[in-house]
Amino acid sequence: MSKEEMLEKVSAARKTHSANMQKALLLAKGIPLKGEQVPVSYKECAFGKWLYGDEERIRSVLGRVDFDEIEQLHQAWHEEYMKIFDLYYGEGKRGFFGKLIGTIPKLSEMDKERANAYSVDLKDVTWTLVKKLEGVEKRIKSMPSDCC
Repeated sequence: MSKEEMLEKVSAARKTHSANMQKALLLAKGIPLKGEQVPVSYKECAFGKWLYGDEERIRSVLGRVDFDEIEQLHQAWHEEYMKIFDLYYGEGKRGFFGKLIGTIPKLSEMDKERANAYSVDLKDVTWTLVKKLEGVEKRIKSMPSDCC
């Protein structure tokens, strides 16, 4: 992987997680998700596939500490997203008819409060992950062109 490809992947990860946070915040407000917006595991999303696809090389470029921090933040991000998602779409939340027409189940007031609290946590994790990725981008830019 070239330096430019590495920069593109890190930049795309930063942008994707910011955009996905916005989707999760909409969900927390009761706006339904489309199929392509449904969260997947941290290893199955585009960023996870990149991070683990050539883990040794990525780890050597990022460094063990940064890799581990990014990995932990990325996992935490997915955990927070799933908390919101599960409030709406978890086990037994949607009936057959609702799935067909794409409606979102109504939440109790307590679950709405939980969704809002989870969204605050998601914002915090997203902000920390984005800042970490921005730092990694800066460091990669300063590396020699054959670094990666």
